[in-house]
Amino acid sequence: MKKRGRCLRWVFSGALAVSLTACSAPPSAPTLTMDYSFKQLQFGWAAVADADHYRLLADLDGSTGFEQVGSDLSAATTSTTLAIAVHLYPWATARYTLEACNPNGCSRSPAASPIDGMLDTIGYLKASNPGLDDQFGGGSVIYGLSAALSNDGNTLAVSSIFEDSAAAGVNGDEDDNSALDAGAVYVFNRGEVGWTQEAYIKASNSESSDQFGYSVALSGDGDTLAVGANLEASSATGVDGDQADNSVLGSGAVYVFGRRDGAWTQLAYLKASNNDAGDVFGYQVALSYDGNTLAVAAQGEDSAAAGVNADELNNEAGGAGAAYVFSRVGDEWAQQAYIKAAYPEENDLFGSSIALSDDGNTLVVGALDEDGGQPGINGDQADNSGRGSGAVYVFTRVGRDWSQQAYVKGLNTERADAFGAAVAISADGNTLAVGAPDENNTSTGANAEIGHRVGSDQRTEYSNGAAYLFVRQNGTWAQQSYIKPSHVGRFDQFGTRVALSGDGDVLAVGVPLEDSPAAGINGSRDDDEAGGSEFGAVYLYTRSEGVWSDHAYVKAPNVGVYDEFGSIVALDGDGMTLLVGARFEDSAASGFSGDRTNEEARDAGAVYIY
Repeated sequence: MKKRGRCLRWVFSGALAVSLTACSAPPSAPTLTMDYSFKQLQFGWAAVADADHYRLLADLDGSTGFEQVGSDLSAATTSTTLAIAVHLYPWATARYTLEACNPNGCSRSPAASPIDGMLDTIGYLKASNPGLDDQFGGGSVIYGLSAALSNDGNTLAVSSIFEDSAAAGVNGDEDDNSALDAGAVYVFNRGEVGWTQEAYIKASNSESSDQFGYSVALSGDGDTLAVGANLEASSATGVDGDQADNSVLGSGAVYVFGRRDGAWTQLAYLKASNNDAGDVFGYQVALSYDGNTLAVAAQGEDSAAAGVNADELNNEAGGAGAAYVFSRVGDEWAQQAYIKAAYPEENDLFGSSIALSDDGNTLVVGALDEDGGQPGINGDQADNSGRGSGAVYVFTRVGRDWSQQAYVKGLNTERADAFGAAVAISADGNTLAVGAPDENNTSTGANAEIGHRVGSDQRTEYSNGAAYLFVRQNGTWAQQSYIKPSHVGRFDQFGTRVALSGDGDVLAVGVPLEDSPAAGINGSRDDDEAGGSEFGAVYLYTRSEGVWSDHAYVKAPNVGVYDEFGSIVALDGDGMTLLVGARFEDSAASGFSGDRTNEEARDAGAVYIY
């Protein structure tokens, strides 16, 4: 008989060797260590004598006590990994402990906090050919939506609208810089350890100043990609016309690509049926989940026609804007509808934002310069007393027929709010988020009080911004929440971008001109000592039982002056992956997880993944 710690071991030899161990106490307490990688917490420990299994426990809110994470871990296991949603994770309060156990009980390690490794869990993505002023991951009130995530969060498309290669098609020469501002799109796939570039995509008729990638959209499975080039100049109309003609400047085009077995090819080249100079067709694009319905905005279109499928050739309302719906049957695309506001007017910019429900049957179109002065739902659309207040229009499809369902304004609509500069819609089409980056109420927080307005024209006086949530029930829309940042900053433009999870319960709001130098998740929101620095930020909100609450304040891990982090935001279907663009980020790194401290490529741009 030998004594081993607090266990007794009997060894019987002979024809049948038997070893028996009896323990009178639990194993010694283990020592838990933590490491960090993209969207993962990694736990490790040394084997503990006499332990027959281990348990990892978490106390996420720091007050309710420890609960086991996952199942028991075998005695041979000395490490485990936990996947996290970095932007939703409770960094300030979370604690972990490890138990080493045997039949006599368990002993715990001291509690460990993961907060010191927060920045290492944030993904950092760059173009494979970063260049000065390319603005990879760009976007703003001025620019289109230049990044998209598939529903499962495993396919990502990001554009650089000022990329300069003259290459054409897929995976051409990235190093050619002979076509200034031609634009490019990069497609990435997520693997076990990060992201790899799958394709480098250019227009089939790549030309200088086309800004290919001004807007991008992905189908739910990530296998269909739509790309807008709002300054493309062909005089073609419809589907697959003559791409070589450059006689209609700024008319715009949309390109559709498909992926099969990991290979991308161009499937269609789309133009407006009433193609005209300066229409910027492709300013925004949106795809249904199955990729068979495509909505395209042309905010510079000039027709004074109203409603659905009216006179396309009337050019009596410059900058009124239009939206076009295309449908795919088999491999063939065709225009299904030409959509206008009910009261189109000059410079309303109908089409400044656009979104589709998963089934493609609900279409949302923003008009950030619309002038209606009536608040709420379905007010007087002919009213023009609120110059530049902005509006959002909701259209629905039954069969192949489209009609307007709602005319949406905020309950506190005011002139020059730019309501509708950004829109997002839930998968079922029943939750709508709207950004108004030039709104100037000084209230704060989710479910903010409507009041405390500053100045008479916030585009020149304040522009702190706001976001609005609307819900649809039985075909009727109502405002659910009015959201302001917890810290209101002059000219921050909260609401420049908005994104919703598929169920509509997670909202991300981009604030690209925000001035705090905090880094990571939930740093100081009140530090505006670097006023005018435009580091940028994203605010996260969550909804439970119809009530919205402030969840997180998200910053880059390498905050930089004038980076405009938040110029693009996107969420995957379950809201567990957040993408944020910083169009003026300066690193010359390329690919995934490069050197964030390298600042040798001014305004090359970057994307961060949480």
